[in-house]
Amino acid sequence: MTSASTILLFAQVVLLFHDLPQATAVSPSSPSVSIHPTDLGCPPALDIDPCVCTVDGATADINMDCSDLIDNDQLKKVFEADFLFPDLNKLVIQGTTGRVGIRKLEADTFGKVSFKHITISYTELNTVEASAFANSFPTIQTMEVTDNLFEFFPFEILAECEKLETLYVQNNMLKHVSVLHSNSLTHFDASGNSDLKYEDEIFQTAPMLATINLSNIGLGHIAPLTFAYQQRLSSLELQNNNIDYLYENALKFMSSSVISLNLDNNRIGTVESNAITGMQSGSTLQLKGNMLTDLPQNVWENVFISLKGDNTIEMDDNLIDCACNIKWLVSNNDYLTTLSEGKECDDKTSIHDPALINFINQHC
Repeated sequence: MTSASTILLFAQVVLLFHDLPQATAVSPSSPSVSIHPTDLGCPPALDIDPCVCTVDGATADINMDCSDLIDNDQLKKVFEADFLFPDLNKLVIQGTTGRVGIRKLEADTFGKVSFKHITISYTELNTVEASAFANSFPTIQTMEVTDNLFEFFPFEILAECEKLETLYVQNNMLKHVSVLHSNSLTHFDASGNSDLKYEDEIFQTAPMLATINLSNIGLGHIAPLTFAYQQRLSSLELQNNNIDYLYENALKFMSSSVISLNLDNNRIGTVESNAITGMQSGSTLQLKGNMLTDLPQNVWENVFISLKGDNTIEMDDNLIDCACNIKWLVSNNDYLTTLSEGKECDDKTSIHDPALINFINQHC
């Protein structure tokens, strides 16, 4: 560097420091000045009203509660405030006595702010643009967008949200779920969307899912191998639907985990051989409130063997013809132990009824 350049650089540094506020010496006797964490992490309260910003003293996480919002204009204005630290931990917009009046989430709704956890529940929200959460793609871990009014959700964003573990979209008005592309997603809940449709391959590219809830969505059909690609599946909830027939491989599992499978309150009357396979010892199967009329040995014996345990299969409130056709079951104490006691027979008798068991064993 030439001497002229050095002199010029030194002059610029001098000018820079000349413009800075002068430091004031603090003597040991001077009162200390403390800055509360919220003074650093949150914008001025008036700038984000009616939202409330707090900083966790233990973790330094910055959280926003905007449950008292009136409309979208107010929401947008809040996030136009100057966030010195825009990497927020949590956003909550949750109606209590009535729906929060926000209706649309757009590209500029949240300004430059990002979140790790989002809860938007019981609002008038009817439109969610894919770009609304763009700033949060690298950070988002939990997204709970429930009990709103939207029919469409941009599921394609999952491929860009590499830390997203939990996605709850239950009790909205969703009509369709596209194929989920995620190597991080572990919990998915779309229950309560009463007329929901989805692709047969919906979960093929979401191998880490541990819990899936598709209850109360009007489901009438399970395609073969729908849930065969989850390596750690532990809970599958399909209750309160319209399923009437289980085809071969419809519920084929390859998970190494113990699985809780709930099929209560459907219309299941026919189950093909090998429709339910791959459930590990200790797993549970709930089939209460269906329309089963028979338990063919070639269909059910392997299920009872794989689920051997205490009350691991429930079939209460079905229409089973309890006669010689179930001798294979009532003559095996292990199978009777596996079946939870209920009113499985068409005359509301229990398969565990000693009189029924004695009669079948004597006459069949």
